[in-house]
Amino acid sequence: MSPLGEAILEDDVVIDHVRFDDTVKFEPRDVNGAVQIPNALISMIKKHSGPLPSFAVADQIEMFDKKYTIAKVIPLSADSPEPFGYEIEVV
Repeated sequence: MSPLGEAILEDDVVIDHVRFDDTVKFEPRDVNGAVQIPNALISMIKKHSGPLPSFAVADQIEMFDKKYTIAKVIPLSADSPEPFGYEIEVV
């Protein structure tokens, strides 16, 4: 990981069978208007997606030819310490 949060990978990592939910959230920034901030949630489960890499806040993810930055990583776990999947919030 570079100091700017950019992933340093020799090869691109492709994860199949993920769920991508994008929404738009408006937050007021000044008196005259609002700034549009895109948000999205990416969900993946090892059973369907295969082995998953580790994710960290500020890593870059590309979906549909658009780059997103990871804001939060939520491991999905049940009865084992090893997560069976992840939900990743991106901006």
